[in-house]
Amino acid sequence: MTIIEIPVTHTVDLRRLPAWLVERGLARALAHARPGDIVEAWLTEASARGAVSSWVSAAGHRLIGIEAREGYDEIFVEARR
Repeated sequence: MTIIEIPVTHTVDLRRLPAWLVERGLARALAHARPGDIVEAWLTEASARGAVSSWVSAAGHRLIGIEAREGYDEIFVEARR
């Protein structure tokens, strides 16, 4: 259940990709986003959750939150560049 509705600008489906490709897919989506856009990424790779959180900060973006869904996670990122 989402507590706060987040105005998503872009959604990228990265489910069933290995962790190293998840970061690449999210980077590609954020490269096309404008500052302030919210990118929602769906992923199923358990190890990608932590890696993506670290990568988002290192890349200069802001992690808004992570929602666990039935069989996948939704990660919300605000583009900062």
